[in-house]
Amino acid sequence: MFEYDKIMKLSVLEAIREILRITAAGGLIPEENQFYISFATDFPGVVIPNFLKEKYPKEMTILLQNAFQNLTVEEGSLENAKFSVDLKFSGVTGTLTIPFKAIKSFRDPLTYFFMSLDFTPPSDSQRTPDQTGNKAAEDKTDGVVIDFNSFKKK
Repeated sequence: MFEYDKIMKLSVLEAIREILRITAAGGLIPEENQFYISFATDFPGVVIPNFLKEKYPKEMTILLQNAFQNLTVEEGSLENAKFSVDLKFSGVTGTLTIPFKAIKSFRDPLTYFFMSLDFTPPSDSQRTPDQTGNKAAEDKTDGVVIDFNSFKKK
């Protein structure tokens, strides 16, 4: 059986790593863009200043826009790869080191680009047997069907 959630998560993390590689190589993000990166602060290997760890014990979101420095992206396997960046928090510069596997989401609002790493499959209680006896995700739609032919010019 395929582990689709793991396959998708690795693909999304590799895409985020490539975006950060390109950003690090250029040294900045184009003026209009900004990246929001949410991550688990309690994930093994996350290194953040103590004052941030106290304020955000489980999860935090950082903004990469114009005021970041020293963005570095590790190569190699995503199992242990991480990135680090220097950011200012209330005038105090802190270095954050974030394993890619700690990332929960990535968003660039200018381009309406959003990647979530929550690929939680439905639990058995959310599934119903289909006609072949296999488990299928329960359909939660309200059953409304729109006939687009009525909108076509005749």
